[in-house]
Amino acid sequence: MDFDGKFKRGMALLESKGLKRYGLPLNGLLRRIGIAVPPPLFAGFWLNTVVYGVPFGILFGALTVAFNSDRSLAGLTLQAVVTAILYGLVMAFWIRRVAAKHGLPRWDDL
Repeated sequence: MDFDGKFKRGMALLESKGLKRYGLPLNGLLRRIGIAVPPPLFAGFWLNTVVYGVPFGILFGALTVAFNSDRSLAGLTLQAVVTAILYGLVMAFWIRRVAAKHGLPRWDDL
């Protein structure tokens, strides 16, 4: 089955479980720019870690550089990278937990 078919099938399954809009704003943005990413509840742990950690790290890094000009750029970059990794891991763990709670299959099993 192609990506769009799996995506529609996955959305129907999420809607049947009462999870209609779960995690779709970021997913929709990625799809609009041409990156085919499965919905978070069907995606793998590491994919969710990257998908949630990287944008958060970029935003966090930009904000820390803008508001903490007295610290070194290397220190701020390290802080942003560590924060992004931790945020991505926490989000991926939480998403995996919700998917398991609702008995959702992995993307490959749809």
